[in-house]
Amino acid sequence: MAGKDCVGIAADTRLGVQAQTVACDFKKVFKMGDKLFVGLAGLASDVQTLEQLLTFRKNLYELKEEREMKPKVRAGRMSEGQEERSENAHLETHLELFRLSY
Repeated sequence: MAGKDCVGIAADTRLGVQAQTVACDFKKVFKMGDKLFVGLAGLASDVQTLEQLLTFRKNLYELKEEREMKPKVRAGRMSEGQEERSENAHLETHLELFRLSY
């Protein structure tokens, strides 16, 4: 859902093992910047691993460049990560990049 100067993001917070609910407060949408959110879906371990990896790469970029990472840069970096991930097929998580604005 999108509108003028805004975007709506919806995600469930259920963590389950097959048909059994384990927790109802599992985060799947993460804030990566003031105007940048990443939504992840898939196995819980993949979601956590990928969120930590994306946060690490964002922090490393910001330390090296001494500026905040913009959504366009993040999109490019995530594309590189997807190519890298295709070689490592054990991560089954799907990425969605939500950009609020450039």
